[in-house]
Parts: sequence; structure tokens; C-alpha cells
Amino acid sequence: MKIAPTIRFAATAAFLLVLLTLLSLPAFAKEPAPLTPPAIVKLAPVGLSPELREKYSEQTVVVKVRITISEAGLPDGELTVVTSSGDETFDQAVITAVKQSVFSPAYTAEHKAVASVVVLPMHVKVEKYVPEESAAPEAPQAE
Repeated sequence: MKIAPTIRFAATAAFLLVLLTLLSLPAFAKEPAPLTPPAIVKLAPVGLSPELREKYSEQTVVVKVRITISEAGLPDGELTVVTSSGDETFDQAVITAVKQSVFSPAYTAEHKAVASVVVLPMHVKVEKYVPEESAAPEAPQAE
């Protein structure tokens, strides 16, 4: 069985960090605004089925999700799609990847980790789809 090609993200981690900085919001009104925004430590790959890889072959698909990042740097609570790809199955694959990702939390001026809400734009670049060989080679016939 062939291993599915990896799905690469079109946006660089630096670009996402800048967006996280611009889009950071305090999770609770009582907490002061974070001085240091959350950052992506490990972004999990988006696992797409062969059908989705074929449908979106050689395209970049954008899904924006709103997530709460806990004091521990993990996605916490419900993730909501702010801007859909238009394909519910694709959106769900992105949500699954974000839930498996690891972040560093936001920090206050007092260096206290706090939960925060961010909108994360995911730019998923789908590599060219190459179907797997479905037919096994025929056995030679006896003469």
C-alpha cells in the first residue's frame, strides 16, 4: 500500500504567527489582554481521503477556524469554522488537524499563561493526485 502524499501548508509558520498576533483576543473579559500571543508549536497535517485529494488536486483550499487555546497551549472547547471551504468533509479534516496541533499559550505582562481565542486561517495546499494502481498484474497463463 502506498503512503498518501503529504499535504503541505501554503502559508509559512511565520505568516501564521503574525496572523495570530493580529487576531489574538482575550478568552475572558476579566483577564488582561495578552502581551505575548499564542504561537504554533506543532501544526498537525491535514489528513485527506483519496476522494478529497482527487477533488482538490493541485489547489490551495482556505478554511478559517476560531479556537480557544488553553493555558497549557492545547485547543480547548469547541472549534468553529469562520470561513468554510464549501465542503463539510474538508472542513472537518481541517478541524481534526487543528485539534491535534500544539500551541504555546498567550502570556500576560506578568508572564502568566492565559487562555485566548484566535482565528486561524488554514491554507491547505493539496498536492497533485495520483491514483493508486487498482488492478493487480495478471498472472501468466500456463501453456
